[in-house]
Amino acid sequence: MGERNNIKTLSSVDDGNQLMKKIILLCCILLVAANSFAADKVQAAKLPNVTSIKPYQSTTDDVEALIGKPTTSMTANNTMRWSYAMTDYSLQIEWDMKVNRVARYQFSAKHLNSGTWNAGKAQYLEPGKATVDEVIKQLGIPQNMAIDLNNQQLRYTFDNDLVELQFKNNVLQRYLVEYKSKK
Repeated sequence: MGERNNIKTLSSVDDGNQLMKKIILLCCILLVAANSFAADKVQAAKLPNVTSIKPYQSTTDDVEALIGKPTTSMTANNTMRWSYAMTDYSLQIEWDMKVNRVARYQFSAKHLNSGTWNAGKAQYLEPGKATVDEVIKQLGIPQNMAIDLNNQQLRYTFDNDLVELQFKNNVLQRYLVEYKSKK
């Protein structure tokens, strides 16, 4: 009888060891997931800095201080192109090497904007007054953005409704809403 209890006890110890191994494995998986989530959060925190890049004002040092070193860099014919490829977005910056300044940039996010397009959102879009930064503050990060010295364009998708905004010298000129969702 004593041996039978010892066998159960050893079996209980083995079960405890297996449970401990599973707990350790689960903790490792959670740690890896948390680190990956934290890295995405750091990149998301840098997204608003994209609007701080100003054509023919921002230098390479300015951009690196804002968003870090590029993923890739290419140079040809007095033009340099930096590319940033992150989990949730990509950014292409074209440089005018004659003056060593940003010439233009394009931003693309892999998300759709949350919510639906409605008059509440439209109230912030007053042509001749609203700026790029004000629109982004009210509507969130656009799905696509193209910025150069004189012309800026933002594109949003809300429940499949496309909203395209055109700016000149950072001031909203016009916007177009293409309704595709069911109303």
